[in-house]
Amino acid sequence: MLPLLLALSAPASADLVTPSLPSPPPTAERLAALVAQAAGDPYQLAGLRFTFLVMVDDQEKARRTHTWCPQAGLVQVESDGATTLISAVDGSPVDGAEPAAAEAAWGAFINDQYWLLAPSKVRDAGVTRTLGDADWTLDLAFEGVGLTPGDRYSLRVNPKTHRVIEWRFVLQSGREGHFLWRQWKEVGGLALSTARVSPDGGPAILFPTVEALDSCPLVTAPTAPPG
Repeated sequence: MLPLLLALSAPASADLVTPSLPSPPPTAERLAALVAQAAGDPYQLAGLRFTFLVMVDDQEKARRTHTWCPQAGLVQVESDGATTLISAVDGSPVDGAEPAAAEAAWGAFINDQYWLLAPSKVRDAGVTRTLGDADWTLDLAFEGVGLTPGDRYSLRVNPKTHRVIEWRFVLQSGREGHFLWRQWKEVGGLALSTARVSPDGGPAILFPTVEALDSCPLVTAPTAPPG
């Protein structure tokens, strides 16, 4: 994993270094608003296609591609050679998808979407926001939302760009994680980190493809009646 992590860890923008901190830091609600504004709103897109990739010791451990249509309320999940279409609202099967496949696709989408879009979701309903112990750190907890509401996240924010520099988390399962946010790019009005790197040389979460779509490919356009 070391060669990959060295490449990903190389400074690529001002977001990688914490500048001198303005004083005083904002309230939790103000900081959340700044983070969400800097990240952009994915729900204004007709569609977003992205690939979620897990690398461990230079080996690919998981790869999933999602085609998400926020306005149509649909998502298609491609994993291990299978394609599953589900509701992006509640994960229910669409077009005859098997219930077990739909349940797996829903869990994958919730997880992978949050990894990509967490800064855009800090003001979602059911999210509790407090300031962390360090300046410009936003702590997130959840009340009855998501598949694992016991998860806890702490986001350290660049005080100039309001982008996330790194996050730490303790999951409902007890597993802990710490990832640096790298390789930012602009996609369809969104500011996205496409590489999350473990500072200790552990796993890397990558988004090798992220694409905004002009229309939803999951919705068939109605045919005009014969004239």
